[in-house]
Amino acid sequence: MFRQNNVYISAFIITKPTTYFYLSLFTAQEDKDKPRAKRGEANFYLCELIKLFIKNKKLSLSDDFKLVAGDLEGDPSHDQEALEKYYMKLGFKEDGEFNEDGQPMKQTIKGFLNNCKKFDPK
Repeated sequence: MFRQNNVYISAFIITKPTTYFYLSLFTAQEDKDKPRAKRGEANFYLCELIKLFIKNKKLSLSDDFKLVAGDLEGDPSHDQEALEKYYMKLGFKEDGEFNEDGQPMKQTIKGFLNNCKKFDPK
């Protein structure tokens, strides 16, 4: 779990039957009463978190990165199509059928990290 500047990231590393990174919750505005994180900031933190897991040998570039693109908080303004497009722009592809939680998606860690350059604030 990671929290900073109203960014919240909750993720797990699953190791069986194969290793993959599962992003369970990702938001640039955890507290709706506070300002949203700057554009790209949440993605930057996610990239740094994954790089740390690679450095510590918890993940490798060939491992998968999985998530379910869906509305976990019951937000009435939720736009499922826009959310899926957002993740597709980051290189994710559909991974199974849409279900009550949303659209399962995945890509490789290497593929995701290729997008990280555009989120570096430097």
